[in-house]
Amino acid sequence: MVWKFREIQIEDDKGIGDSGTETIDLNVKDPITALIVRFKITNAAQACPNVPPEKSITKVEIVDGGKTLWSLNGQESVGAAVYGLGKWPSHWYAGNTSYNQHIKFPLLFGRYLGDEEFAFSPGKFLNPQLKITWAADALHLTTGKTLGVTARVMDGLAPPTQALMWKQVEAWTTVGTGVKKVDLPVDLIIRNLMVRLFETTTTPPSIVSHYKLDCDLGEFIPFDLDQDEFRDILKLADGPFTNRQMGEIASGEYVQTWLGDTYGCGGDQGSKEYITSIVTWNWHRALVHAVLHDGTAAPTLGFEYTPVGYLPHNCFLYRFGRREIPETWFPAREYGEIALKLTEAVASCDASVSVQQRVTL
Repeated sequence: MVWKFREIQIEDDKGIGDSGTETIDLNVKDPITALIVRFKITNAAQACPNVPPEKSITKVEIVDGGKTLWSLNGQESVGAAVYGLGKWPSHWYAGNTSYNQHIKFPLLFGRYLGDEEFAFSPGKFLNPQLKITWAADALHLTTGKTLGVTARVMDGLAPPTQALMWKQVEAWTTVGTGVKKVDLPVDLIIRNLMVRLFETTTTPPSIVSHYKLDCDLGEFIPFDLDQDEFRDILKLADGPFTNRQMGEIASGEYVQTWLGDTYGCGGDQGSKEYITSIVTWNWHRALVHAVLHDGTAAPTLGFEYTPVGYLPHNCFLYRFGRREIPETWFPAREYGEIALKLTEAVASCDASVSVQQRVTL
């Protein structure tokens, strides 16, 4: 069958307020391989190097009446997109005073862009809608926020009968002791499992010390690994990744790299008057040093830096089987209970578990 890509602008870059929910009808006939969400904010009269645009997005959903097909927050959405694309989507992170920041991330419904077997077919639903919920940080202006959505469709392709959909299973704040049990859904085949762990100054891998997936009380154990072993397995499949950022802070301060396991960070000084160096610290932060040529500490400065590493937005992705062979994905329907058991080691951290499922349309 002959088909070609076509782009449909569903929502132009629309001005939005400080918070709210935008509901967008998906009146598209052709199969959608990706929905590209564009979100822009403007910083206020204060530097905010640790508040990227997607942090303001509290929920990204695709619904059909009372049924939820897709549901992640902004940082999970970008983490899933990075893993799906193999690279960071188009973005500009700029913590500088009064600067614009933007992120353009896709919701991917197939194993790759242009997947003829897995895509979203809106015509198979009664009233499919995309819902974006946001609440901007106080460091952003009340103006200068926009939201846009573009569909990349496959014109001429018969609508596929299946798609890959992401859903957050549970979100919580860690208590730092004991084993957190998260029951995974058993209704559909699971392609990927994603765990997100974040705390501003805590080494991400240390938040959970042990990972175990237990099916029917020990009948089948897909993995039972300490955090370093679990992370090494993930690195075999994905990464490293990189993103680009601009900051405005004083020498000796930290910035987030948005890579939970950062092993390098290149930087460019913002002025020929300074000598700057940027080193990674505590896995997901970069420490900025800047001095004048006479050796004295530099004042607040602007600079660009490029972190490189793993775990985008502190998302740990575990892949089941081979991407191109759906028969090798995790057969969740064969079990009555699937429990992800996470041994917590640090309290007061943001945690969530999400799954990507094979959905019949």
